[in-house]
Amino acid sequence: MPNPPITAFVDDPAIDGEFALLRLINPSWWRRNEGALLKDQHGLPTVTSQAFQLQKLERAQELGYPGQCMSFTQQAPRLGLSGGILSAVDARPDCGLGRITAQILRRHDFGLQVVPEDHDPWHTVAFPLGTLNPRNAQSPLAQACLVVHVPEVIQLELAQSDG
Repeated sequence: MPNPPITAFVDDPAIDGEFALLRLINPSWWRRNEGALLKDQHGLPTVTSQAFQLQKLERAQELGYPGQCMSFTQQAPRLGLSGGILSAVDARPDCGLGRITAQILRRHDFGLQVVPEDHDPWHTVAFPLGTLNPRNAQSPLAQACLVVHVPEVIQLELAQSDG
């Protein structure tokens, strides 16, 4: 939850387009075809468009946000991985991490705002700016997402499918 809850989203132009934003990838967000994981050209699993679905409005408001949004944390060369994302991965060993740049999110009409949380001072939300339908961005965002952490259970599944 934001500290304190926020009443309005404000797009922060100081979040440089080259900033990498990390998103926790839930187990149900791995792309599959007939049960088999789908991989990119590097052999990494890919994510579904659900990985970039906005939180339902009711849930976002319960969490202290004024509207629908997606949660990320920043990864910039000077920051490395934030403690918040590392603790989230430790707490959810079945989840992966996907990386996307701020520039790509902005290209698809999302604003970005740093909203510190107790566990993550670099917690960042992406929210629709209103001119484009955010549902139309889900697939392009999923395609642009680079998986940077694959959970062990998915690594084993990939190894079995290669063997």
